[in-house]
Amino acid sequence: MGWKLPKFLSGMFGGLSDAADSVPDQQSDQPFKRLILMRHGHELDAERMAKQVAHSLAEYQRVFPDRPIDAVLHSPAERTRRTAELLHNGLEASSMAEGGRTPALKEESWLSDEDGLRVKDFEYVENIEHLDDALETVCLVTHSTLTPKIAEILWTQTDEMAIKYATGDHASMLVLDVPVQTWRKTGAAKPTVALAISQSETLRGEEIMPAVQATIERGFTHS
Repeated sequence: MGWKLPKFLSGMFGGLSDAADSVPDQQSDQPFKRLILMRHGHELDAERMAKQVAHSLAEYQRVFPDRPIDAVLHSPAERTRRTAELLHNGLEASSMAEGGRTPALKEESWLSDEDGLRVKDFEYVENIEHLDDALETVCLVTHSTLTPKIAEILWTQTDEMAIKYATGDHASMLVLDVPVQTWRKTGAAKPTVALAISQSETLRGEEIMPAVQATIERGFTHS
């Protein structure tokens, strides 16, 4: 079971406008690695999952056309594997059309929600720190339990509620920019949120908390 939205936040992903057009990399003046935390798509509806993944990928590429995803890692679960394959297929089609390289696709047991009960916090950091430095942007396709947890373990510079808001939707993407030149230093860095993509809105990092506050206020108004 994943994180449950409070009743008054249950409609949080509806009615808010897309706020992000083309967004320059937040740390364009210095080298950085990019880590995308992606929740799996809808596990009970293959067509819906495909549309969700296609939407998130299209939004990422719209906002960051010059920062391709180099690798997609996923947990062993069927729902994350299918989500990752759909994402990889979309990336592969884009790279072929643009003459780029095909992104990597790999299963990683440490991204499993079952293993999440046993994996220690520092082990998540260690696994990220062991990523190949040839990879500039890596997408981790995992579960509702782990997407916010990994962001929090990395000391992402935003509020816990903002993280949970941004990772609550199927096939959501939380785009983190890590101010390091090598993955080996990830544990000593504090990522910033570059973008949050859900099925109904795309927000820059600084726009997430105002959206949370607006949703809470609407909830209290209608309660």
